[in-house]
Amino acid sequence: MDNLKYYWHKLKYNLSSFMHRLLAGRYGIDHFYRFLTTVVYILLIIQIFLKPKFLYLLTTILLFYNMYRVFSKNHQVRHKENQLYLKYQRKFLSWFNLQKRKFNERKEYRFKVCPNCKQNLRLKNVKGSHTVSCPKCKKDFNVKI
Repeated sequence: MDNLKYYWHKLKYNLSSFMHRLLAGRYGIDHFYRFLTTVVYILLIIQIFLKPKFLYLLTTILLFYNMYRVFSKNHQVRHKENQLYLKYQRKFLSWFNLQKRKFNERKEYRFKVCPNCKQNLRLKNVKGSHTVSCPKCKKDFNVKI
């Protein structure tokens, strides 16, 4: 029994040292990798039910691209890809959070966009015509609620 335990620990050590040597200097896992992996899983689940041929090809390409990114040694390009993904993710999340906030506050407030600087403004829901001053660009404009 002790002999089996010894070989098991030796195998675990050898596998972990092999993985460390294999991944040394590689880019590894980042946010974009996690997103692509989630997309691959979703596409695989869709394939189970719908079985379209083109989806299989798309899933395979995404999977290989994901592995290419993980094992790449070109850190600068992979970092730029990740930063581009994070930029669009932030834009989407801020838009989504604004929509959620608009929905939650729809009874008390109206949201209007400043025609000058495109800033979203939250205004009290009072019927009529109002002159509003944008806090960002300090310009006045008329709003009808």
